[in-house]
Amino acid sequence: EGLSLLEELELNENKLITLERGIFFGLIGLRTLSLSSNNISLIEDQVFMNLNHLEILDLSENNIAILTRDTFFSLSQLRKLFLKGNILTILGDHTYGKVFFRRYFFSFFFRYFY
Repeated sequence: EGLSLLEELELNENKLITLERGIFFGLIGLRTLSLSSNNISLIEDQVFMNLNHLEILDLSENNIAILTRDTFFSLSQLRKLFLKGNILTILGDHTYGKVFFRRYFFSFFFRYFY
């Protein structure tokens, strides 16, 4: 029960390489997740599943090359996504979902790539 009340988690500069499905299980109250400056190169599909209250996700300064349509699955409350400093080469169809794409894509694109 204790971790379900956690609202902010910072795991910056921890040399993480992979985010495996289930790693954030039980963190249902999480609003901010910062994973910047690691060595993350693989994010398993639906790794952020059940983080229904997540508003800020920082994945900047990693080695992320691929984001699939299920990477951000269920992040309906996401307001800020930081991807600066990655090596993005492939963005799958519908990576950000219909709602996310309409409301945030252009802001995201210009803010983090230019």
